[in-house]
Amino acid sequence: MEHIWSILCEKSVIDSQRNTISLIDVLEQLNLDMPSERIAEAGQKGVNVIMPFEVVSFWLKDEDKEAEEEEVIITIEIYDPSGKKLNSFDQNIKIPAIHQRIRVRSHFNGLSIFDSGIHHVKVKVREEAKEEKLRVVANLPLDVRFSIPINSNK
Repeated sequence: MEHIWSILCEKSVIDSQRNTISLIDVLEQLNLDMPSERIAEAGQKGVNVIMPFEVVSFWLKDEDKEAEEEEVIITIEIYDPSGKKLNSFDQNIKIPAIHQRIRVRSHFNGLSIFDSGIHHVKVKVREEAKEEKLRVVANLPLDVRFSIPINSNK
């Protein structure tokens, strides 16, 4: 299966009549209205940020498999700025024989933040019959920044 693109956004909407997808509020930077000291105080627990978001990907079936069903395992991994893996999520994807392409929407309710800086959301694929190792097909940066709230006494 060929990966065409992936993107981070707050939500996506599919128009079933026209079979189109709208990506709403694409995410490149996340400004958190909290002092960085709060993150430091949280230590190894991190701060859980409730922020629904999606990783949306578009895939094409391999040309030699156009007439058959194709199945792969997609893994989405989230890394902090130091390269530490924060989370990993697997999704089994099947493209029926009658379809040539598929959009995959992976929904998340939030993430744990341990530090400011560039976080990475990696989309990986494993085609069971072909590979044992996961192959990175997208590396989506998310710049996380902290600001001190205006109401703060600091």
